[in-house]
Amino acid sequence: MPAWRQVVFGLAVAGLPGAAGAEEPRRAPRQGPTVVVTATRGPTEASRSGATSSVVTGDEIEAAHHIETQDALRAVPGLHFVKTANRGGTTSLFLRGGESDYTSILIDGFRINVDGGSFDFENLTNDGVDRIEVVRGAGSTLYGSDAMAGVVNVLTRRGEGPPTATVSSEAGSFGILRERLRFEAGEGEAAYAIDLSHLLQDDGRYENSDFRDFSFSGRFDQRMSETTTLTLLQRSLRSTLGVFTTSAGQRFDVPDPNDTKKRNDSLTGLTVTCVPEPDWESTLKVSRYLYETKFDTREDRSRGAEYSDTSSSTNLTDFERLGIDWQNAYAFGDDERIVAGGAFEQDTLLRATAVPGAATSSEVDDSRGTVSGFAQVDWGFDGRLFLTLGGRVDNSSDFETAATQRQAVAWLLEGGTRLRASHGTGIKAPTFFEIHGSGTVPGLATRGILDPETEKSRTLDGGVDRPFWGERGNFSLTGFYNRYEDLVELESSAIGYSQGGEAFS
Repeated sequence: MPAWRQVVFGLAVAGLPGAAGAEEPRRAPRQGPTVVVTATRGPTEASRSGATSSVVTGDEIEAAHHIETQDALRAVPGLHFVKTANRGGTTSLFLRGGESDYTSILIDGFRINVDGGSFDFENLTNDGVDRIEVVRGAGSTLYGSDAMAGVVNVLTRRGEGPPTATVSSEAGSFGILRERLRFEAGEGEAAYAIDLSHLLQDDGRYENSDFRDFSFSGRFDQRMSETTTLTLLQRSLRSTLGVFTTSAGQRFDVPDPNDTKKRNDSLTGLTVTCVPEPDWESTLKVSRYLYETKFDTREDRSRGAEYSDTSSSTNLTDFERLGIDWQNAYAFGDDERIVAGGAFEQDTLLRATAVPGAATSSEVDDSRGTVSGFAQVDWGFDGRLFLTLGGRVDNSSDFETAATQRQAVAWLLEGGTRLRASHGTGIKAPTFFEIHGSGTVPGLATRGILDPETEKSRTLDGGVDRPFWGERGNFSLTGFYNRYEDLVELESSAIGYSQGGEAFS
């Protein structure tokens, strides 16, 4: 790490208001019961929800110094991450035995899964994160496609207090350098929280294993009137990774000195919240999500016989999602509420391979629109028994109309014991590649299946929670059953894709 960087950052930290050394300011721990938003699309005490959920707070993330979201979630029950190669390698999440594209990933309720439900956690950082909520069990009734096994919702931090700025710098082995800059304020009608970070690893275990990541997280809140609030969210992630082997992961595979992968994620989301009456809240969410990757393979046989690339090529993936979501929540009692709304999403995907001296060959270039409607009712009886019933219908230009449902119950007993159970169904849209195939692999449409069904799930879970040691500890026992149907599978490159597979977990 260059010495001048340490000097500059040390001086910058010392001169900024609200900064003390290289440590970031800690917030006072939050008191009161745990609140979960994701399980019901509204603030609900976790003890009054029949869903099996977990919350990782911002205080826990800061105390453990977790840089990436995957690190903050590794201790959550039911979640398993698989990562290839070194830092920056492809990282997939498997929830309760489901596939890596069976979990809906949200940021402040905006879905960031790419085509067909997949999401790579490789460079999703915890910058600007207030807490992370995980709801296990099918969640398509509230969040549509991809929530086959569960939902992960990353909730951002609202700015608080007088204007402050903080700079920090860290260094470690393998040439790792991390630099962060934070601005925050939240007084009166406006608030903002801005986080910028840079992570560099330039001395990895192998040649061409460097990784560089830039992250920006900005949240801006403005109260427009007594009844209306605007929240603008902007998150951007840019990374460059050296692909040091021909298959990007095997220790003794053929080395590669010059292949690279570049990734660019961008989420822009606007939330308009209006409370025309004390018991009525209307929320409109508009978003645009971009996901771009670029693999560059450069010819390197001239370097020696141990290298294998005989030509150069570029593989591009451009995915865009435009989304509109409008929901209305009406409370008609202390524990009774109706939530209803609709959503529209337009997904567009371009995948292409470019070879110098040859025409660009597009493998996939398509789009689809999905219109959805949903409703959910929550009831409470005597402050001890709580029920949730919900349903949803999704209609897409690329698959048949699909309906999902969800039921949950929580029963509070004496001494703080909670019994809970939930049942739900989920869906996942086939990928564009599975539907339309390519020049060499037949898709479902190529084989005459013009309106394929969605992949489906049915999940059932139940459990008991019991606090002990003065509520400083908690015993939790959960059992679950997941069934997946109408799965799309690749029979072979010559035959192509078919639908009808089943799986259990």
